[in-house]
Amino acid sequence: MKHYISILMALACMASCGSGSDDSTGPTPPPEPVVKPEHKDTVLQQCSFGTFGALKGGNTFTVVLMADGYTQADIDNGKYLSALREARNALFSMEPMKSLERYVNVLTVTVPSKHSGIDTRKHDTAFRTSVAAGRGTDVYGDSITAQYCAVAALMSAYNITTKDELNTRMNNCLGIMLLNSSAYKGVSLLAADEAATDGIPGGWSLSYVPARATFEGKDVFADLIQHEGVGHGIAKLADEYVVNYVDPQQKAINAWTSGYAAGFFMNTTYNASAGQMDAVMPIESTNWLYALAQNPAYADENVQWHVGAYEYSTRFCRCSDKSVMNATTDKKYYPEAYDPYFNVAGRAMIYKRIMRVVNGSSWKFNDNLPEFVNNFDKPAREERAQYMASRPKSQAKTQSIPYYIEGRSAADAPQLQAPKIIKQIEVKIE
Repeated sequence: MKHYISILMALACMASCGSGSDDSTGPTPPPEPVVKPEHKDTVLQQCSFGTFGALKGGNTFTVVLMADGYTQADIDNGKYLSALREARNALFSMEPMKSLERYVNVLTVTVPSKHSGIDTRKHDTAFRTSVAAGRGTDVYGDSITAQYCAVAALMSAYNITTKDELNTRMNNCLGIMLLNSSAYKGVSLLAADEAATDGIPGGWSLSYVPARATFEGKDVFADLIQHEGVGHGIAKLADEYVVNYVDPQQKAINAWTSGYAAGFFMNTTYNASAGQMDAVMPIESTNWLYALAQNPAYADENVQWHVGAYEYSTRFCRCSDKSVMNATTDKKYYPEAYDPYFNVAGRAMIYKRIMRVVNGSSWKFNDNLPEFVNNFDKPAREERAQYMASRPKSQAKTQSIPYYIEGRSAADAPQLQAPKIIKQIEVKIE
């Protein structure tokens, strides 16, 4: 209990008590009014914190796992911990995260909910989470309380005592909120680190993923962990799928541009003159990606700017025909579009993000390009090649035509949810 109180005091965003009078002979001040605790304070009082394995030393990236919609009974019978463990295993189930695991600490937050399960209604759960109805993939929840719980987990694990240290840890942290649900949903909230440079993003992220996610009877939980947690949350990648068959609105262009300036969405590009999705453009405009496109090691990945990304069929482009960021397992609408692996742009951004954390702000990707190509990325290329070779030939062909099936209206396409850019909370340490 004392440990919790010290964390709660450190998290207080309000000033400490007023000055008052130290004159013992003066009038007795009126009693402090009884203040009802905020929801986040109530949740923090119930939290317990842990780690998966011993903490790794040195500069590390941190993943904080927590879950919503699990009662105390679910915690007592091991269901809660089992969900966290499955998420941890899914996180490192494929390259490039397999090779980066040695640089990542995984922390846990355990907190009970009064209601078991997450659906379209806002029940009495710790993080007040609910999911979109119908085909929408959005998730709604109390992201501020989730951020405070992540902060408390960081402070508990690393014995943080200064604001600078907390900001550094928070800027290099991903929170994954698991939902006690089998819905095929998911969304990520992304905060930017203003100090990020060299096209490498920073900042806290929170990814919502149903712990029992299925699609047409298939278990897609690991896919969503990779797409939401690793792709959006760690590398700040953009989606590569299409649901809008019109020119992008200026609002979308502005959002992409501001994100790109902070190191987000580096797996995509924007070209005002880009045509429809059957177009393929040269990739010289992105120097680091151009270097990989010209390398024989990536000859089979067809690294070009394929038109169609960031949910739009025009102007925005992705660097490969298929990838895990080409979002969906819904083969009715995107035949042969899905690949459970990251393309080379995605793998490079994951590598950049983690290695910048490990090596500091002086680390440059271009200085380490041979290391990335010849050593680090080799297992990922081999893993992906084995997968492609195992697919039926009819599914292995390269496709640069619109994924949309003729005869269906665009309004019938699934309503998917792009990552949202948010601000990181300000936390006061006293």
